[in-house]
Amino acid sequence: MGDFNQTLLDLAQQLGPAFLFVLAGIGFTQTGLLLGPLIPGNTLLFTAGVLTGSNGQILTWPNVVFSFIAGALLGNAANYFQGKRLGRGLFEKRETGIISQTSLAKTEAFFSKHGRMTMLFSPFVPIVRSFAPFVAGLGEMPFRSYFGFAALGVALWVVVLVSLGAGIGQVPWIKDNLGVFVVVVFILATAQLLFAFAKKKKSS
Repeated sequence: MGDFNQTLLDLAQQLGPAFLFVLAGIGFTQTGLLLGPLIPGNTLLFTAGVLTGSNGQILTWPNVVFSFIAGALLGNAANYFQGKRLGRGLFEKRETGIISQTSLAKTEAFFSKHGRMTMLFSPFVPIVRSFAPFVAGLGEMPFRSYFGFAALGVALWVVVLVSLGAGIGQVPWIKDNLGVFVVVVFILATAQLLFAFAKKKKSS
Protein backbone atom coordinates (compact mmCIF):
# COMPACT_ATOMS: atom_id res chain seq x y z
CA MET A 1 0.00 0.00 0.00
CA GLY A 2 2.96 2.28 0.58
CA ASP A 3 3.97 1.92 -3.08
CA PHE A 4 0.44 2.88 -4.09
CA ASN A 5 0.58 5.98 -1.89
CA GLN A 6 3.90 6.97 -3.40
CA THR A 7 2.55 6.43 -6.90
CA LEU A 8 -0.31 8.85 -6.24
CA LEU A 9 2.09 11.40 -4.76
CA ASP A 10 4.45 11.13 -7.73
CA LEU A 11 1.56 11.46 -10.17
CA ALA A 12 0.26 14.53 -8.35
CA GLN A 13 3.70 16.14 -8.52
CA GLN A 14 4.07 15.34 -12.21
CA LEU A 15 0.64 16.53 -13.31
CA GLY A 16 0.23 19.43 -10.92
CA PRO A 17 -3.32 20.87 -10.79
CA ALA A 18 -4.32 18.56 -13.66
CA PHE A 19 -4.16 15.69 -11.17
CA LEU A 20 -7.41 16.97 -9.68
CA PHE A 21 -9.10 16.08 -12.99
CA VAL A 22 -7.76 12.56 -12.53
CA LEU A 23 -9.48 12.40 -9.13
CA ALA A 24 -12.68 13.80 -10.65
CA GLY A 25 -12.46 11.16 -13.37
CA ILE A 26 -12.17 8.43 -10.76
CA GLY A 27 -15.22 9.85 -9.00
CA PHE A 28 -17.09 9.79 -12.32
CA THR A 29 -16.27 6.13 -12.93
CA GLN A 30 -17.62 5.16 -9.51
CA THR A 31 -21.15 6.46 -10.13
CA GLY A 32 -21.29 6.99 -13.88
CA LEU A 33 -20.07 3.67 -15.29
CA LEU A 34 -21.34 0.17 -14.66
CA LEU A 35 -17.67 -0.90 -14.65
CA GLY A 36 -17.00 1.39 -11.69
CA PRO A 37 -16.60 -1.54 -9.23
CA LEU A 38 -13.38 -2.50 -11.04
CA ILE A 39 -11.77 0.60 -9.48
CA PRO A 40 -11.46 0.46 -5.66
CA GLY A 41 -13.28 3.71 -4.88
CA ASN A 42 -13.36 3.38 -1.09
CA THR A 43 -9.66 2.56 -0.93
CA LEU A 44 -8.79 5.46 -3.22
CA LEU A 45 -10.81 7.93 -1.19
CA PHE A 46 -9.24 6.82 2.09
CA THR A 47 -5.76 6.80 0.57
CA ALA A 48 -6.27 10.27 -0.91
CA GLY A 49 -7.26 11.38 2.58
CA VAL A 50 -4.04 9.92 3.98
CA LEU A 51 -2.05 11.84 1.37
CA THR A 52 -3.66 15.17 2.27
CA GLY A 53 -1.25 15.14 5.21
CA SER A 54 1.75 15.17 2.89
CA ASN A 55 1.85 19.00 2.91
CA GLY A 56 1.52 19.15 -0.85
CA GLN A 57 -0.16 22.08 -2.59
CA ILE A 58 -2.28 19.83 -4.80
CA LEU A 59 -3.48 17.07 -2.48
CA THR A 60 -5.14 19.31 0.07
CA TRP A 61 -8.33 18.21 1.82
CA PRO A 62 -10.60 20.75 0.03
CA ASN A 63 -9.10 19.95 -3.39
CA VAL A 64 -9.47 16.21 -2.97
CA VAL A 65 -13.02 16.40 -1.61
CA PHE A 66 -14.25 18.86 -4.23
CA SER A 67 -12.70 16.89 -7.12
CA PHE A 68 -14.20 13.57 -6.07
CA ILE A 69 -17.63 15.07 -5.37
CA ALA A 70 -17.74 16.96 -8.68
CA GLY A 71 -16.81 13.87 -10.68
CA ALA A 72 -19.21 11.58 -8.79
CA LEU A 73 -22.13 13.99 -9.24
CA LEU A 74 -21.51 14.22 -12.98
CA GLY A 75 -21.39 10.43 -13.06
CA ASN A 76 -24.65 10.20 -11.12
CA ALA A 77 -26.45 12.48 -13.57
CA ALA A 78 -25.04 10.73 -16.65
CA ASN A 79 -25.88 7.26 -15.34
CA TYR A 80 -29.40 8.32 -14.34
CA PHE A 81 -30.22 9.68 -17.79
CA GLN A 82 -28.64 6.64 -19.42
CA GLY A 83 -30.97 4.42 -17.43
CA LYS A 84 -33.95 6.61 -18.19
CA ARG A 85 -33.23 6.72 -21.91
CA LEU A 86 -31.92 3.23 -22.66
CA GLY A 87 -33.07 1.00 -19.84
CA ARG A 88 -36.81 1.46 -20.30
CA GLY A 89 -36.63 0.54 -23.98
CA LEU A 90 -34.77 -2.64 -23.08
CA PHE A 91 -37.52 -3.69 -20.68
CA GLU A 92 -40.26 -2.80 -23.13
CA LYS A 93 -38.76 -4.72 -26.06
CA ARG A 94 -37.78 -7.93 -24.27
CA GLU A 95 -39.86 -10.30 -22.22
CA THR A 96 -37.45 -12.80 -20.64
CA GLY A 97 -38.68 -13.02 -17.06
CA ILE A 98 -36.00 -10.85 -15.48
CA ILE A 99 -36.35 -8.26 -18.24
CA SER A 100 -40.07 -7.69 -18.58
CA GLN A 101 -42.87 -5.20 -18.06
CA THR A 102 -43.53 -6.82 -14.69
CA SER A 103 -39.96 -6.38 -13.48
CA LEU A 104 -40.02 -2.79 -14.76
CA ALA A 105 -43.15 -2.11 -12.69
CA LYS A 106 -41.47 -3.63 -9.63
CA THR A 107 -38.40 -1.47 -10.19
CA GLU A 108 -40.53 1.67 -10.40
CA ALA A 109 -42.42 0.68 -7.25
CA PHE A 110 -39.18 0.03 -5.38
CA PHE A 111 -37.70 3.43 -6.19
CA SER A 112 -41.00 5.10 -5.38
CA LYS A 113 -40.76 3.71 -1.84
CA HIS A 114 -37.02 3.33 -1.19
CA GLY A 115 -35.27 5.48 -3.80
CA ARG A 116 -34.24 8.27 -1.44
CA MET A 117 -32.71 5.94 1.13
CA THR A 118 -30.97 3.96 -1.61
CA MET A 119 -29.30 7.02 -3.09
CA LEU A 120 -28.30 8.29 0.34
CA PHE A 121 -26.36 5.16 1.33
CA SER A 122 -25.46 3.53 -2.00
CA PRO A 123 -22.19 5.48 -2.52
CA PHE A 124 -20.65 3.62 0.43
CA VAL A 125 -21.26 0.22 -1.16
CA PRO A 126 -19.24 -0.94 -4.21
CA ILE A 127 -21.33 -2.17 -7.16
CA VAL A 128 -24.47 -0.62 -5.65
CA ARG A 129 -23.17 2.93 -6.18
CA SER A 130 -22.51 2.13 -9.86
CA PHE A 131 -25.89 0.53 -10.55
CA ALA A 132 -28.21 2.60 -8.34
CA PRO A 133 -28.21 5.73 -10.56
CA PHE A 134 -28.97 3.65 -13.66
CA VAL A 135 -31.80 1.81 -11.92
CA ALA A 136 -33.14 5.09 -10.52
CA GLY A 137 -33.44 6.44 -14.06
CA LEU A 138 -34.93 3.18 -15.23
CA GLY A 139 -37.46 3.31 -12.39
CA GLU A 140 -38.54 6.85 -13.32
CA MET A 141 -37.54 8.31 -9.96
CA PRO A 142 -38.11 12.11 -10.27
CA PHE A 143 -34.75 13.68 -11.11
CA ARG A 144 -35.03 16.53 -8.59
CA SER A 145 -35.65 14.13 -5.73
CA TYR A 146 -33.08 11.67 -7.05
CA PHE A 147 -30.28 14.17 -7.51
CA GLY A 148 -30.81 15.87 -4.16
CA PHE A 149 -30.39 12.63 -2.23
CA ALA A 150 -27.67 11.40 -4.60
CA ALA A 151 -25.70 14.60 -3.98
CA LEU A 152 -26.09 14.27 -0.23
CA GLY A 153 -25.04 10.62 -0.36
CA VAL A 154 -21.97 11.39 -2.49
CA ALA A 155 -20.97 14.26 -0.21
CA LEU A 156 -21.24 12.05 2.88
CA TRP A 157 -19.30 9.25 1.20
CA VAL A 158 -16.43 11.46 0.07
CA VAL A 159 -16.19 13.62 3.19
CA VAL A 160 -16.34 10.65 5.58
CA LEU A 161 -13.72 8.50 3.84
CA VAL A 162 -11.33 11.33 2.96
CA SER A 163 -11.64 12.72 6.49
CA LEU A 164 -11.01 9.27 7.97
CA GLY A 165 -7.89 8.98 5.86
CA ALA A 166 -6.70 12.46 6.83
CA GLY A 167 -7.55 12.00 10.49
CA ILE A 168 -6.42 8.48 11.34
CA GLY A 169 -4.57 7.36 8.23
CA GLN A 170 -1.23 8.16 9.83
CA VAL A 171 -1.79 5.77 12.72
CA PRO A 172 0.90 3.08 12.19
CA TRP A 173 -1.40 0.03 12.45
CA ILE A 174 -4.01 1.53 10.11
CA LYS A 175 -1.36 2.72 7.67
CA ASP A 176 0.19 -0.77 7.56
CA ASN A 177 -3.18 -2.54 7.30
CA LEU A 178 -5.10 -0.13 5.10
CA GLY A 179 -6.76 -2.90 3.10
CA VAL A 180 -8.19 -4.52 6.23
CA PHE A 181 -9.43 -1.18 7.57
CA VAL A 182 -11.22 -0.34 4.31
CA VAL A 183 -12.91 -3.76 4.33
CA VAL A 184 -14.17 -3.04 7.86
CA VAL A 185 -15.53 0.34 6.72
CA PHE A 186 -17.25 -1.40 3.80
CA ILE A 187 -18.88 -3.98 6.09
CA LEU A 188 -20.13 -1.27 8.44
CA ALA A 189 -21.52 0.79 5.55
CA THR A 190 -23.28 -2.25 4.07
CA ALA A 191 -24.74 -3.15 7.46
CA GLN A 192 -26.03 0.41 7.84
CA LEU A 193 -27.66 0.22 4.40
CA LEU A 194 -29.36 -3.09 5.20
CA PHE A 195 -30.50 -1.79 8.59
CA ALA A 196 -31.99 1.33 7.00
CA PHE A 197 -33.89 -0.77 4.45
CA ALA A 198 -35.17 -3.15 7.12
CA LYS A 199 -36.31 -0.27 9.32
CA LYS A 200 -38.07 1.50 6.46
CA LYS A 201 -39.74 -1.73 5.32
CA LYS A 202 -40.94 -2.45 8.86
CA SER A 203 -42.37 1.04 9.28
CA SER A 204 -44.19 0.84 5.94
